[in-house]
Amino acid sequence: IRQWLGSPPNALPLDEVQAALQRLGPALKLVEQAVQCSQCNWPAVTPPAMPANLREYRTLAYALALKARFEMAQGRYDQAAGAIRTGLVAAKQIGEGTTPIQGTVGVAIGALTLRQVEEFVQGAVAPNIHEALRQLPKPLVDLNKAVAIEMASLKSDPKLNVVTRLVMERHIKPAHDR
Repeated sequence: IRQWLGSPPNALPLDEVQAALQRLGPALKLVEQAVQCSQCNWPAVTPPAMPANLREYRTLAYALALKARFEMAQGRYDQAAGAIRTGLVAAKQIGEGTTPIQGTVGVAIGALTLRQVEEFVQGAVAPNIHEALRQLPKPLVDLNKAVAIEMASLKSDPKLNVVTRLVMERHIKPAHDR
């Protein structure tokens, strides 16, 4: 999939891409349903463990990006826009989890999805999506809540000594501010 994402939509091996998207079809349908909900509770992350599902999120993001490119190659810009919309909503929902790592994943999904927008707007018969893009939330993924939760948990974690806590605070806050 990553190789196909690096090539222009009109250079995709359409039969191979279609077969790959069909294999991922059930997962893509579930993501499409999830992002249409007013609230979607993606699997929670329990710090300090890394989320077990990060690989799956990445696979879904790549699959959505590929679906958008495939639809563009077929001239089906409405379906391509739907895949892009799904990717952006998933990025926002996943990214606004309770940990900074979930925020980072959301930002990455959003960035990958927005790369497809670059191809979309260059299509000769692509509809104008300027207004839809203008209405995207700014920022798409708000990390403030996750960083605040992380900072609060640092202060209350009995496993951390004062020095460790101060060192971590000195790194997390400036990194977030940047």
